[in-house]
Amino acid sequence: MSTSSLDDLISRVIREAETAAEQQRQGGPSTAELGVGHPVAGHGSALDDRIRATVTDGRLTELELQPQAMRLTNADLSEHVVQAVNEALAGYQSALMTALTDQQPDLSSVADGLREIQADAVRAVSAYTDQMYEVLKRVQDR
Repeated sequence: MSTSSLDDLISRVIREAETAAEQQRQGGPSTAELGVGHPVAGHGSALDDRIRATVTDGRLTELELQPQAMRLTNADLSEHVVQAVNEALAGYQSALMTALTDQQPDLSSVADGLREIQADAVRAVSAYTDQMYEVLKRVQDR
């Protein structure tokens, strides 16, 4: 493969990465933006939905107790509240893992890395071909 062919190939890959990066910027949030304007939440309930809890971005943000739940003893009520909050936390953890695994890599960084690889590869192939030319020239001169 010639130096120009390698350069053309890497240039095409860089253009594709830049196009994908632009589409990514116009689309969903990056991993760094997760949670900013895109809250991750989990919900839990207990006592036939009479107690509901919501955890958003790692914090308990809602706790709803219907009047029927207030008739329980303190011990029973606290047990059900803990159950609802733990369910909400488990739901939050699951939603967070899903959100993190759905994120795409930062394609702008990929394109920048490819540009560096392109420059290094072109230099390396050029140096290699120059050395091969010198070796062939010496062999031919003998």
